[in-house]
Amino acid sequence: TPGATGERLVDGGSHRCLSVTYRMGVPARRIRAAAEEVLQRQGVDLAPLRQRLEQLHAAYRDVVDGDSYRLCHAPGGDTELSLNGRLLVRVPGQDFARAYFGIWLADAPISPPLREALLGGGRPAS
Repeated sequence: TPGATGERLVDGGSHRCLSVTYRMGVPARRIRAAAEEVLQRQGVDLAPLRQRLEQLHAAYRDVVDGDSYRLCHAPGGDTELSLNGRLLVRVPGQDFARAYFGIWLADAPISPPLREALLGGGRPAS
């Protein structure tokens, strides 16, 4: 979102979408495991999110080169996960969106260079 601050994106004060296009195949189990690892590393209390986290993670599918996941959330709305333009799941809760988008945007993200690029600080290294 142009002009949105990192804090606003993490806290959900603005509409946000994250699109990831894969350049190689990745099993869904690896995507789920990476998300869990980052959330735990960030110290997120997963107990109140567990059921919704499992709902989202159950929707992940194995991807091949060229597939694109899109994760979107608008303030007051659900977090939506789509694969190649097809909606897979909607997960309620601002608390869920804050935690899950934090994988990429909060402190100790999955990739600091990617976080910087997402927040407008340049392009991530390939």
